[in-house]
Formats: sequence, C-alpha cells, structure tokens
Amino acid sequence: MIIELHCHTKKVKTGDAKTRNVDVKKFSTKVQESNVEIVRITNHNNFHYYQYKELKDSVKDFCMVWLGIELDIDGKKNR
Repeated sequence: MIIELHCHTKKVKTGDAKTRNVDVKKFSTKVQESNVEIVRITNHNNFHYYQYKELKDSVKDFCMVWLGIELDIDGKKNR
C-alpha cells in the first residue's frame, strides 16, 4: 500500500507558490498516477470543507482522503 500523508492544496501563506492552488482535475490525476491509496490534505492554518469534499469525491473510487491541518505557533523564545 502506498500512502502519502502530506498534500497542500491551497496557497495560504506568504511565500507559497501559486502552484499550491490545486484544482480537482489535477488532484485526481496526480493521485491516480502515483497509485496513492490514502492522502491527507494539510494546508497551513486553513481548512476549507468544500474543497476537501470536492477533492475527496474526485478520488473516492481509488483513494481515501483524510483531513489534516498544520498550525503555525507564535511564541516567545525560551529564556
């Protein structure tokens, strides 16, 4: 089983490439070409339900899509 648990699908941070904005067709094609069976969408500080549902539905016959999010933490430096 091939698993890829880290897939960004939206440009949400400064410095992210425009290519991070993945459309449904590209997502489905890339997932199918790579033979991945589980993919997790993990955009930074952002979860877009409708995009998740659309991407999940586009690959439902050959891949599971799991939810994820990466959180940026701001804090004071240790002593």
